[in-house]
Amino acid sequence: MTTLTASLATPVSTPARLARVTEPAPQAVEPARRSADPTPGVAGQDAERAGVRAPTERLTLAGAMVQFFRYGSPRTLTLGLLLAVGARLSVGEWTWWDALIVFGFLTFEPLQEWLIHVHVLHWRPRRVLGVHIDPYLARKHRAHHRNPWTVPTLFIPLRTLALSFAANVALWSLVAPTWPLFLTALTMLLVIGFGYEWTHYLIHTPYRPRTRLFKLLFQHHRLHHFKNEHYWMGVTSDLGDRLLGTRPDARTVELSPTARDLLGEGAAGA
Repeated sequence: MTTLTASLATPVSTPARLARVTEPAPQAVEPARRSADPTPGVAGQDAERAGVRAPTERLTLAGAMVQFFRYGSPRTLTLGLLLAVGARLSVGEWTWWDALIVFGFLTFEPLQEWLIHVHVLHWRPRRVLGVHIDPYLARKHRAHHRNPWTVPTLFIPLRTLALSFAANVALWSLVAPTWPLFLTALTMLLVIGFGYEWTHYLIHTPYRPRTRLFKLLFQHHRLHHFKNEHYWMGVTSDLGDRLLGTRPDARTVELSPTARDLLGEGAAGA
């Protein structure tokens, strides 16, 4: 599982690819009117104070799903997940080790989200041994913060998915003692990836959550975008923030001037 974090930091620096990050494709949600963040509470108030405008129209869960599957990452993860689940069910031979692998993935995911968000997505460009390091994912994430309602910027790039999957296949082929356990691990990898993409996508749409859990996740992540980018790093869970001290009382945190411009350099720094 640790190879997932490492594989996300691959730097890419060609101008053409950078242009695609700084000028993302048109939004999937293109409302005629805009107003402040539809999430009630502190996140909505801070979005309004920051001048951020969100889609005003209602979006049903079914409508959100239709839009979700227009993008390559969700389609790829879904296809991979269906194949992995089918293969695992056909093999059988279930043991307690399968449950342990599932538990391990679910337990590690909040920490993995935190580590990737802090150390990869919020990476600040720097020179290391004379080499300028500014990974593609960090540049793409800066574009996401700059335009949080632009849907294409929030998905995991397909090449990152490919690298991550290949690295995990290599890792689990070495550590899994049996073929069934290998398939269990790959299935959980895809479940985690799909869950992350779906949750992150919904948070950045006009969909209004109904359950208490999703309301908390929406508020939590929008505080990260509209209140202060140094806190609330989790997406599918706030456990990593609770453990690592990045989940303060929002009322005690100042509105950050760089929540949308992570480098604090205007468009030039994006």
